[in-house]
Order: sequence, then C-alpha cells, then structure tokens
Amino acid sequence: MYLVSPFLTLSTLSPLCLTTIIERLARGLERIGKDCNIQTIRLMDVKMGDAGVIGLAEFLRVNHQLKRLLMPVNQLSSTGIATLAAALHAHPSLHTLDLSLNNNMFGGADEGGLKQVGDMLRSDSALLRLDLQSNG
Repeated sequence: MYLVSPFLTLSTLSPLCLTTIIERLARGLERIGKDCNIQTIRLMDVKMGDAGVIGLAEFLRVNHQLKRLLMPVNQLSSTGIATLAAALHAHPSLHTLDLSLNNNMFGGADEGGLKQVGDMLRSDSALLRLDLQSNG
C-alpha cells in the first residue's frame, strides 16, 4: 500500500467522529509500524487527549522515518506528554515537535510530562525544533 503524500492531517470534527477516527488511526498506525514511510503527522486541534496518545506512541517506538510531529491544541496533560516523550526518547529522525497550546500539559502536581521532555532533550535526539508555547 502506498500513500500519495507523506502528510497525515486531521481537521476538527465532531467529538464522536473524532474519537472513532483517533482510535482507528492509533490502531492502524500500530499495525503498520515501521513499514510505513510517513514523514509528517499533523494532528492540530483534534483534541485527542491522553488516550489518543497511547497508540501514536506505539507507532513512534517502531517507526523511525517520521521527521515532523505537529500536535498543537490537543488537550494533552502531563501524562500524555510523558507517554509521547518516552516514545520519542532517542528517536533517530524526528527534527520538529510542536506541542504548543496544550494548556494543561505541565500543570498540576504531576511534573511527569516536563521531566520526560527534559529527558528527551538530553538524549541523543535529532530534535532541532521544539514548540511548547502557551502551555500552563
């Protein structure tokens, strides 16, 4: 199976439709794993939440071709960010990560997300651009 474009983009949809798409996307990405040459994933304002990150994290652990992961405005908390950062720790090709406008990702008593992002930055990561603007 070939993708016409290496870009994967979702737009804002109804919550029920969005939940179904995110769950199926996560399961599909897990299955295709390293055999899929997706270079950019753009999940902007799909409000995937922490639950949606789990399947994406599994995909990121085995797919090392991804260069850009753009996930602004997705209602991610420190738990979701910690899961994502752990999956990206020492990712060999990711050079752009946009986690902006996820208001609660560093808030509250749980600083797991912030710690994992710090660990990811200290690793042998290829990351060149990290956008964390407007995260409380």
